[in-house]
Amino acid sequence: MKGRRLWAGLAVSVLLGAGAAVGPAVSMETSKLQMIDPPGDRVRAAIEELRIDRVHVPPDGRSMLDEAAERRVEALVADADPEIYVIVWSESDEAGYGSYHDVVDQVGAAIDPRAVIVVWEGPGRGDVDVLDGYLYSSMEFEGEPEARIRELVEELDGESVEPPEGEDTGDIVAGVLLGSMAAGTAYGLLMMVVGFVRLSLGRPFLVPGPKQGDR
Repeated sequence: MKGRRLWAGLAVSVLLGAGAAVGPAVSMETSKLQMIDPPGDRVRAAIEELRIDRVHVPPDGRSMLDEAAERRVEALVADADPEIYVIVWSESDEAGYGSYHDVVDQVGAAIDPRAVIVVWEGPGRGDVDVLDGYLYSSMEFEGEPEARIRELVEELDGESVEPPEGEDTGDIVAGVLLGSMAAGTAYGLLMMVVGFVRLSLGRPFLVPGPKQGDR
């Protein structure tokens, strides 16, 4: 019966440890999305079009990507793997989205956190990233957007957008171990307190099994 109590205590510790690890992980992911500012009119318009053809070029971006080039880019990214969404527009300090990094987050949150978002605002200014995951790209915001986007599609072809290998799993495993240790310590202290209370009442220190009574 002592063995059963030991295994029961260990099981309780592991369960409590898992809860201690997974709970904060879920909370961190939720808080990350909650920290993203809601998109303004300009980004909302981009999101609406990106859900249709994955490329958004308002009038102020036509000098960088004309209609013919836009159609070619649409065909280029239509079946891209991983998914790629492209915005080409001029930089604006009054657009209501802060910076192009904010655009990546807002579009990613609205469409797909693992999608690759390209925001091209002009020579030397832009971003290519994912909201939830890790992405390496050598893309430079120089020259023609169409040419750079074609290179990006070729560079990422077949690549998976995932968090750095083992990062999330390692954090959860470490959290489970630490949580289990903490829960095990708490369980042991609780059983010790129960034991001393039983001694003060003239009963055995250990709690008897379900088919045993105090002797």
